[in-house]
Amino acid sequence: MIFLFAITYFDELAEAFQDLSGVASNVVESEEKLSKQLKQREEILAEIDGIEMSEEDIDNTVSMLMTSSPNRIKLNTQLDKLYVKMRG
Repeated sequence: MIFLFAITYFDELAEAFQDLSGVASNVVESEEKLSKQLKQREEILAEIDGIEMSEEDIDNTVSMLMTSSPNRIKLNTQLDKLYVKMRG
């Protein structure tokens, strides 16, 4: 009985790690692209609004926006799911 439980547990862990791996690879690919897009948008909006923003200000704004990017939310969700599986 314990052996069967262990096999099931490790299968679930392997699946959770595989899901996390897929999400992590997507994050790596798309975070840089999203960051560049947000930076361009912030520069355009600052120009349209007539606001003087330094490169540092724009980078800080982009960093704040990136914390709630869909990719990071998916990654954090998958990490939470993995932690739940690890706890059993």
